[in-house]
Amino acid sequence: MMRRVYVISDLHGYYDLFIKLLDKISFNEYDLLYILGDICDRGPDSLKILFYIRNHDNIILLKGNHEYMMQEALYYGIYYDDFDYPSKAFKLWLANGGATTMENIRHYLQKDKIKYEDYRVVRSAFLKNLYEYLNNLPEYLQIEVNHQTYILVHAGVDVNISLEKQDVNTLLWIREDFYLQRGDLTKIYIFGHTPTALLNSDHSFNIWLDETHHNKIGIDGGLACGKAGQLNCLCLNDEQITITDIADYCFVSTATISRLCRKLNYESFADFKMDVTMNLNYFNRDALRLQFDHQLPQREYLYQGKEVFKDHFENIINNLRSTYDSIDYED
Repeated sequence: MMRRVYVISDLHGYYDLFIKLLDKISFNEYDLLYILGDICDRGPDSLKILFYIRNHDNIILLKGNHEYMMQEALYYGIYYDDFDYPSKAFKLWLANGGATTMENIRHYLQKDKIKYEDYRVVRSAFLKNLYEYLNNLPEYLQIEVNHQTYILVHAGVDVNISLEKQDVNTLLWIREDFYLQRGDLTKIYIFGHTPTALLNSDHSFNIWLDETHHNKIGIDGGLACGKAGQLNCLCLNDEQITITDIADYCFVSTATISRLCRKLNYESFADFKMDVTMNLNYFNRDALRLQFDHQLPQREYLYQGKEVFKDHFENIINNLRSTYDSIDYED
């Protein structure tokens, strides 16, 4: 039996979506899955994903910038034996979605059910083990499938430097200085980190193919956005693409959807979807640039802009929720 080789990236805590994808591709013990980092933060179940990966020898996790931020946060917490007054590194991780992961950890360690002195001991042992695991994750891999060489990396590489001499910040954070460059045409680079909505001309979260140099594939489906995005999976044996959409979390009857559309003065769900999708695509495009592109000039103004977008998005969600809640559910 030929081993199937899959690549995914940027799960960001969406365990249920991850398991649904594995079911879709009928993943089994003979297959091999590479995850290009950022399994954690922002989403609800980072720790469950981590445990699942560590329990499966045929799933290989590469380090992403979120694993690196967690690693650095844990290092200072462990070194100073202090998580109650966190370090700058710890605050940076929390501000970038690490708060949900830390809450996963507290819940797993049953912080509210044991004495605080006992909790400190258990926490220290657990986080030391977690730190060692994160610290030893590979930052890139070079593999071969069907006589084609692939470079697997979270963010990208400096195409002017050999793989062995790459800087960790480049591998975990680089964006256009990588994907807009030529690179080694004998290899195919597969990367995450940059949501493909920023790469695709139609602003979709589908897998991005470098149509200029034909040697790069972006697979980050934007799950870090929370309310949008999808989990993209690429099979390297046959180039088959499998998608699991975050909308799969929603289970609403067609009758309820019809009532919602009428309440919002749309003649049909198709009209509603077209209008919302078009507006959210424009919104997501601009919001993503503020949220993810750390190389934009005048960084000091980004936080304020991001908050404006956040408030606007929350207003949209609140309006939809209040309308949804006011629907008469009797069929």
